[in-house]
Amino acid sequence: MFFGHKFSDTTEDGFYSFLNHQGSSSLDQELNQNQITNYAIRVSVATNIGKVRGNHEDNFYLEGIYMNDIFRNDFSATYTLQHADGMNFAVFDGMGGAAYGEVASEIAVQTMRKYEKKFKTVENVRALDQCVSEYVNESNQAICNMLLEKHSLNGGTTFAMIHFFENAVKLYYLGDSRIYAISNHEITQLTRDHTLANQKIDASIYTEEEARNSPDHHRLTLFIGADKNDVGLNADSRPLIPYQNGLKFLLCTDGLTNMCSDEQISSILSENYFNEAAVLVQEALKNGGEDNITCIVLELIALEDTESVSYTHLTLPTILLV
Repeated sequence: MFFGHKFSDTTEDGFYSFLNHQGSSSLDQELNQNQITNYAIRVSVATNIGKVRGNHEDNFYLEGIYMNDIFRNDFSATYTLQHADGMNFAVFDGMGGAAYGEVASEIAVQTMRKYEKKFKTVENVRALDQCVSEYVNESNQAICNMLLEKHSLNGGTTFAMIHFFENAVKLYYLGDSRIYAISNHEITQLTRDHTLANQKIDASIYTEEEARNSPDHHRLTLFIGADKNDVGLNADSRPLIPYQNGLKFLLCTDGLTNMCSDEQISSILSENYFNEAAVLVQEALKNGGEDNITCIVLELIALEDTESVSYTHLTLPTILLV
């Protein structure tokens, strides 16, 4: 399977070149053989304030549900969906002093919920790109307005999102929250952090090792709220990825990736724990828990035409849906 190729966050373009190569009939056959149409999705989500931060500035989005004060410091859940066509799953990591990061990430999830019906009715990638652009820029403007009212120059939120089409997923991101694919015990980073360190790598100022050890590693160049002059903010995206049996996606904030290596993450996600997201959060806490931690794990499960599974839904107090 083509997700068995492991690479660093500087070589994902090569991976997507391989994924989208059209000249190989054998690859086309492999895509057709591995692609699934009748499927279920096992979802696990977990978030924790960590051991150091006073505020929980992360957030998540699941089928219109997001985090608020009722379980802001520590929460986990797992459930199963029958299909997810038109659905978004996303994580957010707010930033800014005096709890403005917490407000920024909540503005972003509330705006995503406002766009939920529109997201569910997009019919092609071009329409989805346009919808994401509108969502990102409306969220950006709302966050900038909030910061202006608070007389603050600093604040915003990252976001990493997966959208489910009928037979494939598409991902979008801004900042350093990440999306990984896990298949055949191999982990693949699908996003590239929008950091000053990566910009300096591209400019041949830093080597990979120098970038990892530099404070620029945590200095973001793009995020929702970065466009203070309203010139237009565009999220990065990646090509469509076909559904495959057993393929897992991990969406996470840097509270996980700063505490756990890709190898640790891959090892945990290869064990098929009941709530994989909760196990990842516990591992980050064990390793120091220096930041807020939020994870969503999505696993695609192929079904035979007549097969069914016991489907459950995330049920939370009514206040969460207000």
